[in-house]
Amino acid sequence: MLAFTDRTSSRSAPGAVVLQRRVRGPRAALCRPGVLAALLCLFVSLPGGTAKGQQADCPEGKERNVDTAGRCCWPGQITLDDACVGTPSSCPRGFEPTADGCTAKAKKQTECSPGRTPARNNAEECCWPGQGWSSTQGRCLGKATCPEWSTQEREGCSPRLDDGMVYIPGGEFWMGEDSSLEDSKNSPRHAVRLSPYWLDRLEVTVSQYRKCVSAGGCPALRWSRDRVEEVSRNNDRWEFNYYLDERLDHPMNYVTWDMARSYCNWRGKRLPTEAEWEYAAVGTDGRQYPWGDSDLRSCELAASKASCWGCANPTNKELCEQRLTWPVGRLPAGASPFGVLDMAGGVAEWTSDWFSRDYYSESPRRDPKGPSSGEGFFVGDQARRVIRGTSYDSRYHDVLERFGLSPEVDEPTHVGVRCARSARH
Repeated sequence: MLAFTDRTSSRSAPGAVVLQRRVRGPRAALCRPGVLAALLCLFVSLPGGTAKGQQADCPEGKERNVDTAGRCCWPGQITLDDACVGTPSSCPRGFEPTADGCTAKAKKQTECSPGRTPARNNAEECCWPGQGWSSTQGRCLGKATCPEWSTQEREGCSPRLDDGMVYIPGGEFWMGEDSSLEDSKNSPRHAVRLSPYWLDRLEVTVSQYRKCVSAGGCPALRWSRDRVEEVSRNNDRWEFNYYLDERLDHPMNYVTWDMARSYCNWRGKRLPTEAEWEYAAVGTDGRQYPWGDSDLRSCELAASKASCWGCANPTNKELCEQRLTWPVGRLPAGASPFGVLDMAGGVAEWTSDWFSRDYYSESPRRDPKGPSSGEGFFVGDQARRVIRGTSYDSRYHDVLERFGLSPEVDEPTHVGVRCARSARH
């Protein structure tokens, strides 16, 4: 004899085989003592049993259990108002648990530097449009369809130059970074959209600046040669490039903000905004360094003190151990996504923006040009202009770092200039 008892009752007919089940939900109404009720309850409890609102088979990954009244729910869910609720305890491959159940994982989209797209045969690699990825050679192959701001090359595309300037296409990127440090000067991270512009591919050299001084377009170095010689003897090294003919192809340093602005105006250009400088250095793919995300302490990437550690190239090692500037454009491997050189190392560079610690929280999204006035780092300090980039004397390469100097300072040892120009539409 077959009989049924729920967990609240211990009564059954003499000699009956007792099936004891924990009963919840709508099925509880069917499960009452008695032979017919017991058979019906057992039927809806077994795999393949059906009742109103149930399915014969559950979709892959879902299952029936007593907590879901026999309905098909994800593992770990329960029923509430005839619906499966709760975050699943597990999900099939390709799905992830959420408050609504198991949802398909979003396929991570490959972030490519400007102009490049995921390769047509490998979405995890970035190539120029029209190219495919060769896993055997580890590079992109095929004829590329180049953007308007670049020219066709054998291996793909290279930046189009005009008067030594690289065309930077308009676009949107994430500027700055989120930091929990109270004294952080480059947070919060925020979206910025820029119009197209041009930027000098190289930093302004000593030779170029001398020509501006000779033409009457730029002020000369504030330091006299006698004073420079005295300081250099005391420091046991000559850091002032301006007076040395053997450094004509080195970046001009000890540049004040007025000197930088004067030179750019003389060339029919202007200083870049801080946002333009950062966009040209890191592009759209969120990288931390011009060449990518890896802080390779390599003297093939940046001309700085940080590059000396582990430097294998004998010529470059000798240069970086001097803790002085290098000739501009010497390290093409360290180029930014747009082909701009020496954005890390060399000299730090002036921008047109006034410095304000809180400006990133207030910055407009479109073509920000900095606050209307500047501030210092402490009470009573002079208002400052923003300087971006690292220099030859830096111990790190992080181009997201920003700092400021007073436009009136006369000793910006490691600071130079690079000019910009608005694109003609």
